[in-house]
Amino acid sequence: MKPYKINYHMHSTFSPDAKHSVAQMVRASAEAGLDEICFTDHVECTGNAAIPAGFDLWPEFDLTGYIATVNTYRIKTENTQEHIKKPIVKIGIELGQATQNKGRAEQVLAAYEWDFVLGSLHNLKDSYDFYYLGQQGVDMRPLMRDYFEQLYELAVYNRFSVLSHLYYPIKYIARQGLDFDMAAYGAEISDIFRVLIQNGKGIEVNTSALRSPYSDTVPSLEWIKLYRRLGGQIITVGSDCHHASAVYLGIEQALDYLRYAGFTAVTIFEKQQPIFKDI
Repeated sequence: MKPYKINYHMHSTFSPDAKHSVAQMVRASAEAGLDEICFTDHVECTGNAAIPAGFDLWPEFDLTGYIATVNTYRIKTENTQEHIKKPIVKIGIELGQATQNKGRAEQVLAAYEWDFVLGSLHNLKDSYDFYYLGQQGVDMRPLMRDYFEQLYELAVYNRFSVLSHLYYPIKYIARQGLDFDMAAYGAEISDIFRVLIQNGKGIEVNTSALRSPYSDTVPSLEWIKLYRRLGGQIITVGSDCHHASAVYLGIEQALDYLRYAGFTAVTIFEKQQPIFKDI
């Protein structure tokens, strides 16, 4: 049986840090042979508070334009003129730092019947996105205890489908050439997994760090296996792509990891309800 290939973490130019339009990302996904994709453009509940002086600020998210644009592809599944089969297109959001501004989070969640919501933590409370901390040369390793504490709070908040990039700062730590032992946080990661499983939520295998010196998925195979041993079932795959060339980055490797960990299916979503597809 042909494995079902998905990318459930994808950005378009509705995210200020992305390079290609919805149309271009759909086209690239079709050419890559993906069966299903989900757009998850950034909605940062902390807004520009996580961007230090000297960097470009982000405009307000165009919610109306985003919904209208993605839905033109979400409801069209016919072949293109070049007879390339379009993937099934779903609409979601990447909801950043929801617990830091729950009012904003609830407003966005109520704005549309999303297929899928990624829960993300890009910055600690009253701090900058780890990306910018890395740009400023900050040693992020001492911040990881707080990171996992706040990620646990996000898991408990439970207003998402899947928790995104389990240890987001790792690729920026790796780019600084610093050693870091994730095993030191095994207890914290296990606690987060247990909350997710109890609440009927899941994790993603994020492949974007394959482009960094870390050169592995987030989480890596050992943590995917732990999630499975603890009873985890809901799991998605996404390349966190911000440009068309990365729509298929690491997708095969991530699906292999799922199989190695004992999963027989990857999860897709419709109106935030999980559906399992054989891999």
